[in-house]
Amino acid sequence: MNVNLRRVLATAAMCAVAPASLAATIAHWDFETDLIAGSAAPGQTVSHPSANGAFDAAIADLSGNGNELSAFTGAGGFAEMRFSGNVAPNAQTGSTLSVTGITDESTGASVCCEVLSTDGDLDFGGSPVGELAAWTIEASVNFADAGGWQTVVGKDGVGQATNGDLNQAPLYFQKMGDGTERFRINYVDVLGNVHTAFSTTTAVADEWYHLAATNDGSTMKIFVNGVEEHAVDLTTSADTRMVALDEAGLAGADPYGWSIARGMYNNGHGDRVNGYVDDVRISNVALSPGQLLFVPEPTAAALVLLASVLSVGSRRS
Repeated sequence: MNVNLRRVLATAAMCAVAPASLAATIAHWDFETDLIAGSAAPGQTVSHPSANGAFDAAIADLSGNGNELSAFTGAGGFAEMRFSGNVAPNAQTGSTLSVTGITDESTGASVCCEVLSTDGDLDFGGSPVGELAAWTIEASVNFADAGGWQTVVGKDGVGQATNGDLNQAPLYFQKMGDGTERFRINYVDVLGNVHTAFSTTTAVADEWYHLAATNDGSTMKIFVNGVEEHAVDLTTSADTRMVALDEAGLAGADPYGWSIARGMYNNGHGDRVNGYVDDVRISNVALSPGQLLFVPEPTAAALVLLASVLSVGSRRS
């Protein structure tokens, strides 16, 4: 079944039983072009004409909120990022490009220091999002090497987890390197409490995974390839809003931001993705499964049920 039909069926099923939740996208990066170069192709370096560490808006934010991404360095730099033609065969938005570290294409080896990052906190409607009360984070990832800790989406900071490891950052959406090679979503709320949900899926190399994590303020869920794998009760904390990014914070001389393909620990950059990242989207509500970028292929039973629901709706109209 093609992607468009799958999405139509999922949307129809939602509309048949309830109105879709009103949602807004804070940021969405599909890595299909380079704003500075004006186009992109496999093997092309993500443009970064300024000095290392300066912000050069190269990756467009499709949401319209101006949350562009910058590489750390340009062609020939140790932290060069490249566009790749390695994309998921079932990519939901018609993706033709992903992003990867400089040597992943040729050797599969992990090198320093791939990252794309924002210029401070994410903006929504012209203001920083600050302490998010509800959210969805989505990303697709393919590991050239599935070993070690690898953070797909991160949020810089240190010391906010007063009821957990003080060295951890406010947010990790990552593959764990503890030997299980599972995925986890881990965030710190405004009271310093740490909340974590784990996948049951074990990551392997050379396979695309569509990840999503949702938080409605009371429950946090993690999805892999459109399937919910863990739900966590958040109500043990009196305030489950995600702690805001400290826009005055620095790791060395580098300002804090939201990051793609790396994390932070003990105020240092690390846990970089050795592989490919595509279609990262952040929303300000907990999306339903049918609203995610990746909607799983309907089963035969689901199609029969959908036909029955739509038939009943048609008779009532």
